[in-house]
Amino acid sequence: MTLEYAYEILGLNSGASREDAKKAYRELVKIYHPDKNTATNAAVMFRLIQDAWNCLQSAFEEEIIYSTDDAETYYNRGVAKFNLGQYESAITDFDMVIRLTSDGEVAYIAYNYRGSAKKLLGQREAALADFDEAIRLKPDYVEVYNNRGVVKSELGLYFDAIADFDTTISLEPDHAYAYNNRGRAKSNLQDHFAAITDFDTAIHLKPDYIEAYKNRGNTKIDLGQYFDAIIDFNEAIRLKPDYADAYYARGNARHKMGLHEEAINDFDVALCLNPNDPYIYAIYALRAFAKFSLKQYSAS
Repeated sequence: MTLEYAYEILGLNSGASREDAKKAYRELVKIYHPDKNTATNAAVMFRLIQDAWNCLQSAFEEEIIYSTDDAETYYNRGVAKFNLGQYESAITDFDMVIRLTSDGEVAYIAYNYRGSAKKLLGQREAALADFDEAIRLKPDYVEVYNNRGVVKSELGLYFDAIADFDTTISLEPDHAYAYNNRGRAKSNLQDHFAAITDFDTAIHLKPDYIEAYKNRGNTKIDLGQYFDAIIDFNEAIRLKPDYADAYYARGNARHKMGLHEEAINDFDVALCLNPNDPYIYAIYALRAFAKFSLKQYSAS
């Protein structure tokens, strides 16, 4: 929750004091407490009021809430929180940076950080708006084009994403991540050979780029080049022995080659390394299919 929203929930202006916030909180709690208010939205409002007060409490305790006009102070704290994975709290600090310096150097970097935090929270449309603003303030800001392209890819806007990666590469020809990300977008558009060329470049620029090996391997699976795909997954695993995605991908390639026992072993390792994998149901399904295929082969 942002500070602005917290103040809004409590019905206060952004410059309200701690005492004003405490008074508003206590009055609203009395009104919306579920024991006293049976309205359908009372429980939701009560929880929002609690969250708003907790948000303001935390900021008041750090004693810099709207009490300094030093944008750099908020910026440094926002970056520290972002690096700690405290994305919602980081957004609050970047809000203040942007409020205090709407068009300076710190501002466009703050927009990029705030957009990145929103992306990681799943707020993709809001992230795009921040990246757009960062580019408006600094049209040659290399990293923000790459970041915006990633979000566009996540939204399925592959052609627009490729345009952003193209711009990234034109501004910084050795940007390995942009080549990898462009390759993924091209692969999603079934332009597999062009995708592999991008992955090749990414790996040439960054030989230990494990994600590029995995992505190139997956694209080779789409082309039916299973043996070559396994070589890429082997390299990714060599570089990062606990890389669950590479085991899953290698298991998929082995399964397609009819190497069902080896595939099952890879799926088992992937599940052990990352039992909360977002593709866990796909892994279980492929493992079950591999076991069934192995049983059929043994019986024949």
